Amino acid sequence: DKRMAQQIISKLMLHDASPLFNEPVDTTLIPDYRKIVRTPMDLRTINEKLESGKYTSVYQMDVDIRLVFSNCFAYNSSGTYAYEQ
Repeated sequence: DKRMAQQIISKLMLHDASPLFNEPVDTTLIPDYRKIVRTPMDLRTINEKLESGKYTSVYQMDVDIRLVFSNCFAYNSSGTYAYEQ
């Protein structure tokens, strides 16, 4: 399971749009982000959790991956570059 999870996160981190999602959102540049997004998540954090053994199942990682994108949809408006990626 861990090998499959590593392959999944690696592919996501190499995707063309991944720079938007690879690192935590910089709240000094986007100060209102935490007003809208209660539980931030990014692909680097997911990878770190995977490598450190914090996930006990692929399902847990899947929940965090979905959180990355639901946060994107919550913060960004339809039609924006981030939303459409």
